[in-house]
Amino acid sequence: THHACADAAEVLEQANSFAARLPLLLEQSQVPREHVQYDHIGRPTTLKQIQQLHRHDAFFTSLTGSLTSIAVATLGEPCRLDNVQYFNKPPTSAYPDGEASRPTPPHQDGYYWMHDAGLTMWMALDPADEDNGCLRYVAGSSHGPIRPHDFSGQSAYQPLPTAYLTLPTARLAACTTHCTHRSPRPW
Repeated sequence: THHACADAAEVLEQANSFAARLPLLLEQSQVPREHVQYDHIGRPTTLKQIQQLHRHDAFFTSLTGSLTSIAVATLGEPCRLDNVQYFNKPPTSAYPDGEASRPTPPHQDGYYWMHDAGLTMWMALDPADEDNGCLRYVAGSSHGPIRPHDFSGQSAYQPLPTAYLTLPTARLAACTTHCTHRSPRPW
């Protein structure tokens, strides 16, 4: 399920503003380079991820209480916020000819965040649909164990039933850290 978020337009505006200021923040060492990932270094239009936004921007710091409250209400147990992350799938036009954003392979966030119990929340900053790389969830995976992950290029999850999570702008979705999900290349 997904829920409407209060002040979603402001979240969108602040995320875009932070991304626009990012080159200067990196130059001034206000954001550690290891918290930022581009598909092509030196090509700002290929910005893929910003980690720890709540540590780098007062607006995102102000969201931590609300996000934690949603997690507590959803999981029914005490929670702490680990990361407010900007995750972007730039359109093909952001890349040199013939290139595109890399797909995100099937994975479980609990493997990388090293949490058995947890919740990942995602707000769509643009409409997300099957054509532009919306998330695909493996049906029933949230009830299974956290599996070992590797970079073999093969996926044991491909033949399993997949649910597409399409979202309009500013909708918030959540899944447990056990839920296997992926995203193909956009456009």
